[in-house]
Amino acid sequence: MNEAKHWLVTGASGLFGHALVAALVARGRVVTALRATHPVGVVGAREIAADIADVDAISGVIAKSGAEVIVHAAGLTNVDECERNPREARRLHAEGTRNVAVAAEQTGAKLVYMSTDHLWDGTRAMVTEDTPPYPINVYARTKLEGETIALQAKTRTLSVRTNFFGAGRPWRKSFSDWIIDRLRDGAALNMFADAYFTPIALNHLIRFLVELVEMDACGPINVAGGERLSKFDFAVMLANAAGFSENNIRRASISGFGLAAPRPRDMSLDTSRVASLLGRPMPRAADGIATLFDDSEPGARSLGRS
Repeated sequence: MNEAKHWLVTGASGLFGHALVAALVARGRVVTALRATHPVGVVGAREIAADIADVDAISGVIAKSGAEVIVHAAGLTNVDECERNPREARRLHAEGTRNVAVAAEQTGAKLVYMSTDHLWDGTRAMVTEDTPPYPINVYARTKLEGETIALQAKTRTLSVRTNFFGAGRPWRKSFSDWIIDRLRDGAALNMFADAYFTPIALNHLIRFLVELVEMDACGPINVAGGERLSKFDFAVMLANAAGFSENNIRRASISGFGLAAPRPRDMSLDTSRVASLLGRPMPRAADGIATLFDDSEPGARSLGRS
């Protein structure tokens, strides 16, 4: 498709949504930002409070927006909260996605569904887009429901399976924020040495997403980092980059931690497809971590060195 001028982003006050809105506005795009509660606060974006589970409200807003691309990033990202409140998880991830998808069908907009790397049981490393999902918790099951609804919509749909890191929002710390805060306070960190993922920096993810949209990529695509590492290894890498001692980072096991929701031990994603589409390999974790401390990069604000 040609360069899309008008984008609509749901979940625009969340970590990903806010950063995407800011990046799109900076690129000169017209942006309609949908939020549930917290303000988005990006100058230049049209901001609307809307409940994605309200089909009439969502259809009306999207129809009036004139958006050529709808990025559906709204959801409940707290995995344990989803386990405790499956009805709300389904309301947001399945019912909300159905409403957004119907509106996209009606307007002919391209739909981008922000999916997850939680869709499998964690028994296989570096899963591809063709690996059949096998979710083991409510978060993953309801996100998979949403992804299925989005991909079955009668419009051009891209589903982005990912796991990102970067600066959080004032009301919600990100994973990397939390690690830096603990290191700065000199507190002990128990990090899983047996849980693996392929994290990508938020600014890299957004850059690649925009490129994929402009080339009209469709279907499920893994957009993640270029290397598989444990949560423990990631924390050590982040500590070294931030100039903190890694002595307080302790190896822990994901088993026996008493989490409300079961977690897959391995959430790593194979990125061969996206690398082929974009014509370059995905960045390694160290490349992404370096951007957290670069003042010229979005997402650097909350992770400054001590």
